[in-house]
Amino acid sequence: MTNVHTFVEETTTTSSNDTIKLAMLADEQRWVFMVRYNRRYAPLVEKVKALISAPYIRTCVIEKCWSLVHPSGYDETFFDDWNHQIDLLRNLCG
Repeated sequence: MTNVHTFVEETTTTSSNDTIKLAMLADEQRWVFMVRYNRRYAPLVEKVKALISAPYIRTCVIEKCWSLVHPSGYDETFFDDWNHQIDLLRNLCG
């Protein structure tokens, strides 16, 4: 393994355990290991983040509604979009 900072497109790996191992290795080696999620920088998401960051906001409920279901079904739709929802919540909530 080389001493290199890494910037990857989502989805990072096919299992959460493998992703955790990569993140732990990066921490141990003091490398940057970043996953790119383009939705984080969408103008609407940035507006929402600014809005819910107000000091008087104490609770925020976010609901995801799919307009289209993946041709393979609901399971595939959920799996394909799951990582984006987690990243969105982590980004919005700190």
